[in-house]
Amino acid sequence: MKLPVWMVFPMAIVPSIMVSAAYPFQRIVGPVKPSQELIITQSAGFPVRQSKKTELGDHRHMKTSIIVSNNGRIDGTTRIWTDKKWEGFTGCSVVLITDSVGNILFESKRHRYGVDGVNIPGKSSDRTQKWNDQIPPNILPNARGSAIFNGTCPKDRWPEIWNDAAAITKKTKEIFSSW
Repeated sequence: MKLPVWMVFPMAIVPSIMVSAAYPFQRIVGPVKPSQELIITQSAGFPVRQSKKTELGDHRHMKTSIIVSNNGRIDGTTRIWTDKKWEGFTGCSVVLITDSVGNILFESKRHRYGVDGVNIPGKSSDRTQKWNDQIPPNILPNARGSAIFNGTCPKDRWPEIWNDAAAITKKTKEIFSSW
């Protein structure tokens, strides 16, 4: 049996991905396990194109498209948007590169982007971001599959809030001490 040049593994058949509500992209351990749902996207080689739209629930959406070139460069575009009026979210996209049996050879950086609610003035509820990553040259010859994962990855905003509060307090002290 001749193996396809490139395969796409849908998230539903990747049981080794550990997902939690607080941080869905934990370190990935073990092989990606293909099944009958395996989608074969191309048998002609590079460039490889793949896209994945994910409905994250509660009016939150992400779509990531990638192109993998023969030099190992991954060019990605991630669109993140919400339909919620007053609440935004932060999402991440991760790309996995596998061998022909689903062993994970490479995990891209987590590309993290946030949007705000539709009714929040001056803020965007729909954002499209281009990014790129590089598959190491020693991995590229064995690369035969890919998987895209979109998910929420909340950002701790408290340090920013405390820093802003400290700056306001300092400025207020300066104003009052000048009287």
